[in-house]
Amino acid sequence: MDPLARKCLEDRVLAEVQTLLTEGDHVYFQHLSPTDFLEALENELRFLGFYTHSDRETPVVIRAILEQHVDQWRAYIREQQEPAVPVQIAASPWIQTTNSAATGLLMTKATQYIGFMFPMERLAIQMSSLAVQDQVS
Repeated sequence: MDPLARKCLEDRVLAEVQTLLTEGDHVYFQHLSPTDFLEALENELRFLGFYTHSDRETPVVIRAILEQHVDQWRAYIREQQEPAVPVQIAASPWIQTTNSAATGLLMTKATQYIGFMFPMERLAIQMSSLAVQDQVS
């Protein structure tokens, strides 16, 4: 590979790895060994189309570029570790936490759908349904 092509390839690899490190999953990268980290980067570059399957020279050059910078990239990932901050959500008066699921399916002769609602609303609909049935009878 001529020096100009190698420089262009190196610039592309560095830019793409920087994108992977800034937008990728840091937790995943942190738990990889150095060898697995290199393989993950190589696989990503192969997936992005940096070289064809039959190309034998480019993967060797890419591996050399990656090995040259792997220590500083792993240090960057360790620095990006952010402490987990728990999210506090205030309780809502509109949500029932003890009985939020319906206890059954509401199906009567008057309603042609399955409804999920609070017990008081269910009772009111059943009562009005019975009243309508009494008027029809």
